[in-house]
Amino acid sequence: FFPPLWNPFLKISAMSPPGMAAAAITGARRARAGQKGGSFFSETDRMIIKFDTDLNWKIEKDELAKLLAYKSKDRKPAEEPSDDELEFMLTYFDKRFFKIGKSDHITASEQDLQEALRLWLCYLDVESMLTTLLEKFDDRGAGHLDLSSLRKLLSEQEGTEVNESDVQMVLRKADVQKDGVINKMELMEVLSEWPSVRDCKKSQLCALL
Repeated sequence: FFPPLWNPFLKISAMSPPGMAAAAITGARRARAGQKGGSFFSETDRMIIKFDTDLNWKIEKDELAKLLAYKSKDRKPAEEPSDDELEFMLTYFDKRFFKIGKSDHITASEQDLQEALRLWLCYLDVESMLTTLLEKFDDRGAGHLDLSSLRKLLSEQEGTEVNESDVQMVLRKADVQKDGVINKMELMEVLSEWPSVRDCKKSQLCALL
């Protein structure tokens, strides 16, 4: 039995690319699970077959746009992700898997795609709130928050003035695209990272008392 990616029968087959992808994935599922029949396709498998159109086991930027639009069609009808949203997704996975340099794709694997879809659907759940916060604290209408604006946001959230050093720490953690500002998708990271930064600071203060 040849591993799916090296199966010579798949390489010379007249099957269409989606059919080849389906055959390769089926072979992998059978080999892994020792199954002899039945259904082998998970939802993630179906996404790979449907959207990895050039069969290179990479979900590239244009394919990712179509995949995310398809998954969010009930929430954002007929609307593909913006370029900023796509760049965030790609850069997030570069950072997540410690890739060197900037890539233009997400690997077409179950793990990567499942995490990408979880991240995207989580973003859609809170997008309206993020838009409201961004519009409220983006005083210059730049479409992002700088250090000063971010400090105002967190201070209002806490009900007291927060230290600039804490805000800088959150900005470093949440600034996925490393441009020194926080865009709408990165604001989701800010809200996720802030409690740990705040609680860590409190723990350090308690340790000194």
